[in-house]
Amino acid sequence: MSNITPDSQLSAYELIQRSLVQINERDESQHSPIVRGELEIQNEQLICNIQNDSQQTIDDTLSQSSFQKWKRCTHEEAQLHRQKIEHDRWLKRQRKMDERVSAEAHRLQQAEMQLAQQESQKMCKTRFLWNEESTKQLLDLMMEIRFDYESLDSTLTGFVPWARYFKSQERRKEDYSTLKNFSFDTLDQRYKALMTSYRIIRDACEATGGGGLFCQLQRHNMTDGGGV
Repeated sequence: MSNITPDSQLSAYELIQRSLVQINERDESQHSPIVRGELEIQNEQLICNIQNDSQQTIDDTLSQSSFQKWKRCTHEEAQLHRQKIEHDRWLKRQRKMDERVSAEAHRLQQAEMQLAQQESQKMCKTRFLWNEESTKQLLDLMMEIRFDYESLDSTLTGFVPWARYFKSQERRKEDYSTLKNFSFDTLDQRYKALMTSYRIIRDACEATGGGGLFCQLQRHNMTDGGGV
């Protein structure tokens, strides 16, 4: 059976057909009608055999291609193929895991930003209770108490910790007109809120090279009111 491909078979079929036509034309004057008839019958039979052989070759090729491909695959090649499949599966799982980790990190970052914004808004609300005069008086009061405490000799008998000393200085608020109507705990909380706002702006300015104070105040919604 011929092992030529369908394309080459078709070309051979056409070539043989042309050759037969040329032979017939060349020998037409040399043979009697009976001989020419026999030659035509032989030509048709030859063409029919070529067509049958071509179709059988195509059918055999299609039916045996998968088996021959498997038969040619060695044990090492099959092992490498399985390893490649496992590697591709591992890469797919790794990509999915990386996507989940990235999405979780993005979610946590967004949550931290929202929390920081909420805290900043809370501090701004606290700051807006103060005008410029009350802010200055609060800072003066706290600096006065801190200065007096640091002037004490910690080696002397009766020296007390800062928290206890600070609680004992509540009477000093009476010297400040804008502070005397607030409790000492409220003054302490508002002072801490002011210091927190100050540190946020200070750190932001230092991170940008010491400039852009007004821009940082705008960024943290601190351009209105009495200032930090």
